[in-house]
Amino acid sequence: QPVRMPSYLFPGGNADVVTVRLRDGLAYVGNGEHGLSILDMRDPLHPVEIGSLDTQGIAAGVYLQDHLAFIADWWAGLLVADVSVPSRPRKLGQLPARWFQSDYSRNHYDLMVSGPAVLVADPATGLLTIDIQNPNTPKLKQANPGRPWGMDIAGRFLFSADAGGSTGGLRLFDLVRPLEPVNLGRFSRWGGVYGVHLRGNRLWTAGTRLGAIDLHFSALAPVFTVQPRSVQRETGSSVTLEAL
Repeated sequence: QPVRMPSYLFPGGNADVVTVRLRDGLAYVGNGEHGLSILDMRDPLHPVEIGSLDTQGIAAGVYLQDHLAFIADWWAGLLVADVSVPSRPRKLGQLPARWFQSDYSRNHYDLMVSGPAVLVADPATGLLTIDIQNPNTPKLKQANPGRPWGMDIAGRFLFSADAGGSTGGLRLFDLVRPLEPVNLGRFSRWGGVYGVHLRGNRLWTAGTRLGAIDLHFSALAPVFTVQPRSVQRETGSSVTLEAL
């Protein structure tokens, strides 16, 4: 039975939380239009905000690597921040989302890092590959069309949750060369997918259905079990994992 813990109220009610990443007792919060917020969670009953960074867009996805925070900043693109001093995060570099056209139709939502590359889920454009070997000047390397909203990585393979029509479903990419992802195919039986999380050899997906897919990892590529299980529920209802 879940027990609700105390909440943290941001000053002035400036809360638009999209993502939370935890590391070393700190919570790095993608706080939407209020940017990046860093909370001290070492006393979980009394969290305290110790630092923040005003991003230009809507801070959605956050990924931490060493002293860097990579932020999917919605229409403002990819932002790289130095968080070596959590109380004073500072901007290092940025790749605006307008590199494609002179409009604001690009929506960087989620992201992950693999070696020298940031993989960005942009539901308006596709899966973007950005070179971060120099974090001060990130550079776009590749774009795979689609409508991805989330992703997870297992070794050299990336699973992308895609809600598009012709691209919708669970898509699989090979990251043997992280700056040049190769599209290996997709599982589209359940229609559009908006979220994905890999735990062990089981992949959890959320979209038109909440489902679990069992995977077998061979030397070359994961093989989807032919008997995935799923359930459908109305928004706001609950489902036990045993039902899957």
